[in-house]
Amino acid sequence: LHTILDCCKWGQASDTLGADDSLVTPLKMSPIQMAYYNGGQIDGTDCCFYMERDFKGGSEEVERLERCIRILIRRHPALRLRVLAEGEFQEILPERQFDDWKLPCEDLRADFNVEKSLEYMTHQSTSDRLWDVRVAILPGEVRAFRLFLRLNLIALDAGSILRLCQEMDSLYGDDQCPTVLDHFGSAMREHCRVLSNSTDFKSIETYPKAPKLPKMPSAADVVINFERIWGNLNSKAWCDFQSMCKEQNLT
Repeated sequence: LHTILDCCKWGQASDTLGADDSLVTPLKMSPIQMAYYNGGQIDGTDCCFYMERDFKGGSEEVERLERCIRILIRRHPALRLRVLAEGEFQEILPERQFDDWKLPCEDLRADFNVEKSLEYMTHQSTSDRLWDVRVAILPGEVRAFRLFLRLNLIALDAGSILRLCQEMDSLYGDDQCPTVLDHFGSAMREHCRVLSNSTDFKSIETYPKAPKLPKMPSAADVVINFERIWGNLNSKAWCDFQSMCKEQNLT
């Protein structure tokens, strides 16, 4: 609920958006976007959706997927969103800046340590954008490649990610995306208009503030109070142990 109300207040500034969602001036980030951004700055871990998916085919299918993603970049301003240096404002880049975009592709067919290379691609992002997409051509008799897709929640919520994946499937299957597309700017304006006329929502200032939690100490100061004990138990000993745990409300 806090997130919804925050986004509604933030949306009142959406007059800075053009009809096609191009940003006339940089737009201030919403509180939830700031929370995601600052959290990532603290420990270097962004809050992201991540997916891997295998496709059949060779280089011609990789090119086909690249064309699909190019269409999505032009279609969705969220994929052209960029956070400015100080992290308080964002802008939507023009489509022309992605004219030369290519889908990064690693050919692992001659790689002697394929599993290590795939693990590296799983854990490392090579893009400074709010999304990262790459493919790796896999070894084997059957031609196949793997898609690595990472989407930052600063730009896309869960519903938007689902829609994006559905549209990518449709385009890759030679189907057409829906012709009606709700532009971000117009959608935010309508959302604010509806809520401003509603009496069902309280002002965010009326809700209690979030609790002040203690900061996590540095790793060097953390005392680990955990020890793993293991051994072999026969059936009777295991049943007795379970009964004892149940009496102490332990799982």
